[in-house]
Amino acid sequence: MLAILNLLNELVTGPCEINQETLMSKSILEVYQIMTRLPDDLDHDYYNLKEASLNLVFSLTEGFNPKFMKEIAIRVTPSILQN
Repeated sequence: MLAILNLLNELVTGPCEINQETLMSKSILEVYQIMTRLPDDLDHDYYNLKEASLNLVFSLTEGFNPKFMKEIAIRVTPSILQN
């Protein structure tokens, strides 16, 4: 899963608007769900997935597409970014 998230991040970074549009047209609810989970063990490998998910979402904001920004703002609360 980590490799997939990292690959998706590379594909949308730049920003590559076509790849961003394609990814945002699909449901990336799972990515948001990864970001919201907080395992009790701070050394858990899950935090690598969480970091990769955050990086992917940040990469999707690079083009400042208003539609993407609105979708991300709805899903990603400040508490997710803080934790």
